[in-house]
This record gives sequence, structure tokens and C-alpha cells, in this order.
Amino acid sequence: MKKYFLIGAILLSGCAVTNFITPQVVTKSLYLNKPLSRFEMDNGFCYAREKTSYGGYINHWKSSGGNMFADALNWDSYPPCRLDLKTNKQNIVTQIKIIEDDIKCAYVLR
Repeated sequence: MKKYFLIGAILLSGCAVTNFITPQVVTKSLYLNKPLSRFEMDNGFCYAREKTSYGGYINHWKSSGGNMFADALNWDSYPPCRLDLKTNKQNIVTQIKIIEDDIKCAYVLR
């Protein structure tokens, strides 16, 4: 019995491995060098932000940040597009990194 449990645990642990990619920096976007509020008005609010040493913020945004129950029932929302938007002291977007890529990212970044 223990032998079968061990084999099953080994097989299932292979499914838990995730593929981490290095974040890709966006070079062209409608939102670069524009206020963060413009991005948020078009695409929804950032769900978290971290203060940086130079006075700006790193804002975390996810495409499925709206209704959790609707997203769970909608297979089109998986995987979400996840972005990090770096802003300066004036809240201007200076850098955008794609953390988790999806076709939705192309629409959002235009």
C-alpha cells in the first residue's frame, strides 16, 4: 500500500511544477510615459503596489482582478495577463513588465 502511495505522490508532484519565466520589459505601449490613472481608467485598478527607494511605486495589475466568481466560471480568463507598472514620483508610468503573458496582454498594452 505504501509503495502505491509513494508512486502516486511522485506522479502528482510533477504536476505542481510551474514554469517561471523572466519578466519581459515592454518597449512600446500607449501607456508608457503617461499617468497611471489613464491605464487604470482603461483597464481596471491595480490590486497592489510597493513603494520604491526613489519615491515611486511598482503597481501590480492582473486582467482577472474583477469578479472572482465570474472568472472561475469563464475559461477564457485563464491564464490572466499580469503586469508590473513602475511609476515615478509624479505617478507617470516609466516601465511595464509582463509577469504572466497571455493574449489579453496584447490588447491591454496596445
